Amino acid sequence: MKALAGLVLGLVATLALSAEDVARNYADSIAKLIYERNDAALYGEFSPALKRKYSYEQSLELAKELREIGGVITTYSYSKTTHKILTTPQGSLDMTSMWYTVVTSKHPADLFLTIDIKSEDGRLYVVGYGWTTDKGLALPNAPKTPGA
Repeated sequence: MKALAGLVLGLVATLALSAEDVARNYADSIAKLIYERNDAALYGEFSPALKRKYSYEQSLELAKELREIGGVITTYSYSKTTHKILTTPQGSLDMTSMWYTVVTSKHPADLFLTIDIKSEDGRLYVVGYGWTTDKGLALPNAPKTPGA
């Protein structure tokens, strides 16, 4: 019986790790789109709710504003994963945030790119992204897509 319990716990841990790996791989691909300034492809990864909130043209303006304030990313690397629940008038949103340490044309240190993702109907989507300092604070005047 102990062996079966150990096997089940091991299987559950493997499945959880696999889900985390899938989320990390997805977020890595989104970070690459942002790094490459591929705003059209990034918009394609927005959640349906985020697309209802931001038109394609608005998403291009947001990306442009983020680059103007934070700078163009020259290097990035994965830093950490956090999980959070955001309460909105429409209900609660359970999301995963991937943090990437970035060096930009304006910030040589202490800056993170955060990418908020969630699973909806069996698919991962971007529900927000933006700049954050090493203290977890947004850059002054920096727009950030709110979770949607």
